[in-house]
Amino acid sequence: MEEEIRTLDKQLGGATTERSILVQRLEAQARVTAQFGQVERMFTKNEARIFREGNNIILRLVGLNFDSSQSTIKQDNFKLLAKVEKAIDIFPRSEIMIEGHTDSYGDDSLNQKLSQNRAESLQKYMINTMRIRSYRVIATGYGETNPVANNETAAGRAKNRRIDIVIKPKSDPSI
Repeated sequence: MEEEIRTLDKQLGGATTERSILVQRLEAQARVTAQFGQVERMFTKNEARIFREGNNIILRLVGLNFDSSQSTIKQDNFKLLAKVEKAIDIFPRSEIMIEGHTDSYGDDSLNQKLSQNRAESLQKYMINTMRIRSYRVIATGYGETNPVANNETAAGRAKNRRIDIVIKPKSDPSI
C-alpha cells in the first residue's frame, strides 16, 4: 500500500511540474502579447508596420528613408528612431536583428552591399546613440532577395527598399 502511495505521489509530482511549466509558458506568451500591443500603439502607419512571428516582433520602418545609394541616417529620422528605442526598451535583454533590403534595380552585388551598409549604419546608431549593447544587435543585408512587393512598379520598389528590425524577446519565463 505504501509503495502504491509513493508511485502515485511520483506521478502527481510529474503532473504538477508539467502544469507549472505550462503555466509559465502561458504567462510568458501573455506578456509578449501585451508588449506587442504596447509597441503597436507607439507608431503611426507612416512610421512603421508592426508584425508578430511567434514571439518575435518585426518593426518594418516605412518612415526610415535613405538617400539613393546612400547608407547615412538622416537627421529627420531621429524622431522615429527615438520611438524605436522605446519599443526595444519594452523587451529588455532581447536580441535585435536589423535587416536591410533593397529593390531589384541595379547590380545584385551592389544591392547586397548597400543593404548591408544600411543595416550596419542603423546598428552603429543603436550602439552609439541608443547605448544598446553591441552583443544584442546583429545587422544583415539581404539585398533584393526578400521582396515584400512587386519590383515592376515604383510603389512596389519603394516598399522593398526597407529596414526591418526584428526584436527577439528572451523566452525565459522568469524574465
